[in-house]
Amino acid sequence: MDRSTFCKTVRVERTDDLTELLENICQDNNINNYFGTISVAAEGVLDFLFATSNKKPEKIKFGFEQCVGGVTISIENNDVSFEALLKKAEQTDKNENTDALVVRLLSDKVRLFSENKGIKLSFLINGIEPELLSCRQELAQQYFNAAKVVKS
Repeated sequence: MDRSTFCKTVRVERTDDLTELLENICQDNNINNYFGTISVAAEGVLDFLFATSNKKPEKIKFGFEQCVGGVTISIENNDVSFEALLKKAEQTDKNENTDALVVRLLSDKVRLFSENKGIKLSFLINGIEPELLSCRQELAQQYFNAAKVVKS
């Protein structure tokens, strides 16, 4: 690959299919340190996609772009709207949806495109701002505190 931009329609039947592609992209673009963050966020999107579609999507349009200060991945599928995932991710008081929480905690910016049929996740690779780190830590703590209450 070894490109800063990559777009391909891929057949995805499980999250491992996309994980392997992301691993190759991260290696080819010398961003191995961010593979875990990017792949887990992408898996959250795919889990949402599988859960909301009547059938597992056979094909998604996957895109990768390396730009100044970060990278962006995009996932597009004509059968599912990602609007519900984004709304759940924006709710700070009740993060009961694990997929939405993972996407929100790991992505620096999330936006929809193609009439909500596509989602773009942006990741900073030159460090994280202290305010954003603090917000992420607080959200994670809220989630794990709520999980302890449910288990008790």
